[in-house]
Amino acid sequence: MRGESPDAIGYRVSDMINGGSTIVECKVSRSDFLADRKKPHRQTGGMGKWRYFMCPEGLISPDELPDKWGLLHVGARNCVTPLAGPAFIKPAWGSAYENALADYAHEHDTFRETLMLANLLHRLGDPGAMNTRLRTAEGTVRAQMAEIYDLRKEVRDMRQEKWLKRVEEMSKLETTA
Repeated sequence: MRGESPDAIGYRVSDMINGGSTIVECKVSRSDFLADRKKPHRQTGGMGKWRYFMCPEGLISPDELPDKWGLLHVGARNCVTPLAGPAFIKPAWGSAYENALADYAHEHDTFRETLMLANLLHRLGDPGAMNTRLRTAEGTVRAQMAEIYDLRKEVRDMRQEKWLKRVEEMSKLETTA
């Protein structure tokens, strides 16, 4: 596929007004952010009914954003703070949030979004088989984590036993001396 390939895309399944796609473009440098503005799909069309830039704290300020774009800053401990867009309005199902969804909505390339989803599903293969593989892998991981927990406990117990033997030996040496 040529053209836009967002860093992340999500879909909100809801009514026709509030449902749709959200893209997130991640930027780690000013030059990357400035170059992004020149891309043709940033001028017209493009994917995402709602669009956000995500960047380290302080890299982009809200006043630099293209029209109707949101901003997410990643700060200490990877804490994400919304600074613009519908996510900036506390997502309580109130009129301010509903208004923000409408105000920040873009005309977007639904054909391209559908094509990308179809491509992902094609790469995924049989969803049922993938689900089975994931469940099997999750079960294996849980069993291995339980075994690791048991082994750690066994090592702690052995260390404690070894320490108690040393203490016992030291006390025997002190009584004989």
